[in-house]
Amino acid sequence: MYDLDSRYKFNSFAPNYIATGNVMNSCEELSCHWMMDCIASYAADLVKLKADYLKIVTVTLDKKGGCVFQIE
Repeated sequence: MYDLDSRYKFNSFAPNYIATGNVMNSCEELSCHWMMDCIASYAADLVKLKADYLKIVTVTLDKKGGCVFQIE
C-alpha cells in the first residue's frame, strides 16, 4: 500500500514524472501499471508542446470493452 501523502516516481525512463499514492494504489489494485508507462510515453511529447507540467489523464471504457486515454 502506498502512502497517500507521498509522491512516487513510476518510470525509470521518465524520472521526473511522479504520481500520487492514490494513483499508485489504483495501479496495484487494478494491475494496470502498463497505463503509467503509456502516460509516460505520450506525456513527454506534450510537455515539449506546452509548458504545462500537470497532466490530467482520463480513462473511459468504450462499448467494445477497450479504453480511451485522454491526456490534458
